[in-house]
Amino acid sequence: MNRKAVVALAAAALTGAAVTGWAAFVPDPVSLTTEGARGECAVSWRKPGVAFAPLTPGAAPGSFATTDGTGRVEIAGEGDLPSLVADAAALTRAITITGEAKGGFSLRDGAGNMIEASDPEIPSSAENLLQGVLTFLVKTPADPSGTRTPAFTYVPSGPLSPQLELMPTPKVTIPFTIALSVTPQFAAALNTAFGEGSVKNGDAFGSCRSVINAQ
Repeated sequence: MNRKAVVALAAAALTGAAVTGWAAFVPDPVSLTTEGARGECAVSWRKPGVAFAPLTPGAAPGSFATTDGTGRVEIAGEGDLPSLVADAAALTRAITITGEAKGGFSLRDGAGNMIEASDPEIPSSAENLLQGVLTFLVKTPADPSGTRTPAFTYVPSGPLSPQLELMPTPKVTIPFTIALSVTPQFAAALNTAFGEGSVKNGDAFGSCRSVINAQ
């Protein structure tokens, strides 16, 4: 928040002025930073003979952790940020996110075919909490350096309840639980590695949960 916004907020607090009196001074959209975010993804996709192994083990079997998450959370309040504090549905629609983290998993069969997917990213600020795309760095024996690939689309797997605080400075907390579906690109990679029919576009792959704190 810039100096003008801080001064306006302080004046409003001292004089008892309505919060809406200083809302116009808050940058719109508000851009916040998240650092050190952690999460866990459970993989539900299975194929006989294909073994899952986490690169970053999660707490539960069949899961991998995401660590060291960084990114940006932007909130477009349309000039009325205070109204979003008490309206989780409107706040959900107003939030867009970008981010990246460490972590991932590998899949391997007895014939030596394998895929490794690491370093997840939400790549575009056009993505919002209601739907989006996760890309991974996907490595195979034919591409050992890996290619950044849209791997999953996501939607919330339960109600979203982000919380926004405006004082003393803007802060948002987002419990984030999402369901993952396979993209055409990742389906093609899996079918190449483990045989046609292993998976198809839109199949469920798993779910991820984390809590994003940005300020």
